[in-house]
Amino acid sequence: KWQEHLSLQQAAAQAALEVSQQDFLRQAEVFAQLVAKDPVVITLVHQALLAHTRESGNGGAKESALLRAELQKVLGLYWEPMQPSGARQLNIHFGSSTFLRMHHPERFGDDVMSFRPLLASVLNSGNPASGMDVGRYGANYRALVPLKVDGLAANEPSAVIEVGLALLPPRVLPQGQGQAVLINAAL
Repeated sequence: KWQEHLSLQQAAAQAALEVSQQDFLRQAEVFAQLVAKDPVVITLVHQALLAHTRESGNGGAKESALLRAELQKVLGLYWEPMQPSGARQLNIHFGSSTFLRMHHPERFGDDVMSFRPLLASVLNSGNPASGMDVGRYGANYRALVPLKVDGLAANEPSAVIEVGLALLPPRVLPQGQGQAVLINAAL
């Protein structure tokens, strides 16, 4: 009887986890789509990508820096309200290079393609994607939405908006307690 009760509890916990995962993924997708539909964001991303391309793609030149600052202001209107829901990242990628990280705006220009399979998938297919992904700043549920930018050749990098949510729901924990997620790298 005890083993049967334990099995039922385990099955209930597994079902709750799967529902929670789907909720987080859907929330990340909605946030990413909302940002990607903002005409001001679209215009600034378009301008920034063209400047980024003209300036050899490292994101550090003058025009890119000015446009990154403008994007940071506009995206702040999304970033601040998303954080209580567990948002950990709101990024703009140009090809394999990160143009803006709202959680670390001073860090840009690095190539993240080698360890970001969801980003590679979106850049290769041109379609949105979501799932759990491990990056430099940890594991998150991520949603990525490509932006089509007119005026660039087919082989030029495209723009991708990314939203990352924490794996665990935000909650206040008693002092001295924490939460952890163990990830098996073999999976």
